[in-house]
Amino acid sequence: MLYNSMMEALLRSPLHGVISKNFMVISYTGRKSGKAYSTPVNYVQEDGLVLVTSFRNRIWWRNLLGGAPVSLLVKGKTLEGVGEAIVDEAEVARYMDIYLSKVPQMAKYFHVAVGEDGKLSQEDLAEAAKTQLMICIRLK
Repeated sequence: MLYNSMMEALLRSPLHGVISKNFMVISYTGRKSGKAYSTPVNYVQEDGLVLVTSFRNRIWWRNLLGGAPVSLLVKGKTLEGVGEAIVDEAEVARYMDIYLSKVPQMAKYFHVAVGEDGKLSQEDLAEAAKTQLMICIRLK
């Protein structure tokens, strides 16, 4: 919790450039509570789509099931979009392929092998999709 607070403070500060290439703050509203929440997350951006991964055992992403409005603080700029938690394992593996192709150095954290040709192991992606999910955010 302290780590998240420190990361969020840094991302909201003028010093955000130190980490904002790979980190952003996502803000959303709790489905049941109606409270506003924010959390720092790793992300990649691809053609108007922002991809975030999370462990399935975390709970914050449940607020995005079926799609929900989100606000993103990316590189010091606020962007609006609709975020949707993707839980279907085949879809998660497909989006993880896109995500990790953009940041292959992260593949080791998900136990996904990268071949000499630079391609990600589809078997490893399928295994990772059992413990991970993806949040797809379509920017407005």
